[in-house]
Amino acid sequence: MAVDHDVETLINNLKDPKLAVDAACSLAATKDLMAVDPLIDALNTDKNADVRAMAAYALGEIGSEKALGPLKKAAKEDYDQVKRSADQAIKKIQVKRALTNF
Repeated sequence: MAVDHDVETLINNLKDPKLAVDAACSLAATKDLMAVDPLIDALNTDKNADVRAMAAYALGEIGSEKALGPLKKAAKEDYDQVKRSADQAIKKIQVKRALTNF
C-alpha cells in the first residue's frame, strides 16, 4: 500500500511551513478522501494564505461535499487568492454533485 503511505506523508507535510503548499498540491492530484479532513484543517487554520488557497484548490479537486461548509467560509476571507480558490472549489464540487444526480 505505497499510495496510502505517500498520502499519509503528504498529510504530515501539510504541517511543515516549507512543504505545505506542495503537499496540498500533491494531495489534490491523489484525489484521496483521506486527505479531506487534514486539508479542511489547513484551510481553516494555516496562517499562510498560499497554503489555504492550495488547500481550497485540493478540496475542489477531491470533490468531497464535506468541504463545502469550510470552503464557503473561506470564500469570505480577506485574501483574494484564497477567495478565488474557494469559489472555484465550491463550483467544482457543485458541478460534480449535479452530474452525479443527473
